[in-house]
Amino acid sequence: MVFFGIDISKLTFDVTVLIEDKSQHKKFDNNLQGFSHFHKWIKSLKSESYICMEATGIYSMHLALYLVKRKYKTIVSNPYKIKNYARMKMNRNKTDKADSLCVAQYCKNLYRENEIDNQIYVPKSKYFQRLQALVTRLEQVKLLRVQLGEFII
Repeated sequence: MVFFGIDISKLTFDVTVLIEDKSQHKKFDNNLQGFSHFHKWIKSLKSESYICMEATGIYSMHLALYLVKRKYKTIVSNPYKIKNYARMKMNRNKTDKADSLCVAQYCKNLYRENEIDNQIYVPKSKYFQRLQALVTRLEQVKLLRVQLGEFII
């Protein structure tokens, strides 16, 4: 069993895999080509795997959908849960590499506690995703209007 932890940002994503007591780290571009390279790495390990990442809106959603489409057990977790897990482990390192390791450890802990299968990500319908994107955009426009000095009624 292997556990992948992903720390994702706008342009790249860092991945740490835990294999027994060892870890490996790689960095990929946050685009279709990067997803494909990550997919090849997962397949090369030839082991059942769980892939965990934080819910970071549009930055993580494309990768999560890509992985689910390829039948990987993917967990998209609330960032506060992972942050609290890191706090509990007294993890003070704040780099992308360290964060991806922490997410992988969180994933492994979910497995040990028999909670991981309840956390598997199931995408919402495309209509719900579109509505969610529109609501997010509306909130961004409202914030922009406030920043520009317009009063919203």
